[in-house]
Amino acid sequence: MDYFVGLDISMDETHVCVLDREGLVVHEGKSASMAEAIRDELAKAPSCRRIVFETGRMAPILFHGLSQLGLPVVCVESRQAYQSLKSPIATMREGWRIWRAPHSSSLFM
Repeated sequence: MDYFVGLDISMDETHVCVLDREGLVVHEGKSASMAEAIRDELAKAPSCRRIVFETGRMAPILFHGLSQLGLPVVCVESRQAYQSLKSPIATMREGWRIWRAPHSSSLFM
């Protein structure tokens, strides 16, 4: 079965929600907003096909950190995230038209 993760990231804490293909929550948790801590929280859930979160101040650091840990992570623009609220599972399952790595002049702000 395919599982998908949504991350709600703040400076200190990240909320993790794992959904199955039908949209049922199979795991909820929270961790520190560091790639290794998020990876450790995800280890408590089934293996996920895609991890999605919205652009923001922490996006560049976490995108690159989670990618380097081998996790299937994507970052979406806030406009796309807003539109996905209409059908979040279909969005994660079928994928966005535009996937991109968040960028910053410095990963260490």
